[in-house]
Amino acid sequence: MRPGLTLVLLCAALAADGDPPPEYAVKGAFLAHFGRFVTWPAAAFESDDAPFRIGVVGEDPFGKVLDAIAAKPIQGRRVEISRVKTPRDAKGCHIVFITKSERKRIAAILQELAKLPVLTVGETEGFARAGGVIGFLLVEGKVRFEINPEAARRKKLVLHPKLLRLGTIVEEEGK
Repeated sequence: MRPGLTLVLLCAALAADGDPPPEYAVKGAFLAHFGRFVTWPAAAFESDDAPFRIGVVGEDPFGKVLDAIAAKPIQGRRVEISRVKTPRDAKGCHIVFITKSERKRIAAILQELAKLPVLTVGETEGFARAGGVIGFLLVEGKVRFEINPEAARRKKLVLHPKLLRLGTIVEEEGK
């Protein structure tokens, strides 16, 4: 089955459950796909069989979505989902989703994760321009995303050209 079709079917199945809103089924599926289109430095993994970790900082809007996504390996690694309270707890993660409940703490969270090889993904307005790597936004009711390639480079993450073509490239404010 084609990856795009898999994403559509997964989103439809998850949205049919009634919890959470379809927006988060799409965002969750994107998180898994981001994991397939980013290369982390070898040191980001403790060992060859270490899991791929996705962390959620803040109030978890995903419901069962991420747990369903965790059933499928990312980059040949089993997936672990962590709901964490602080950025310090997210340090072992490869992708960290920062929810809108953390709006007032975005700068502090990004600062805490700044030097780590962590793909930071958020959903607050201007997230990528504030130093996050990928920021979700809703455009005409559809989930889209902005990418800050410079933030990724600082974290030693390599973004696949296909991912860069799908998102809107933005620069960090003040840089």
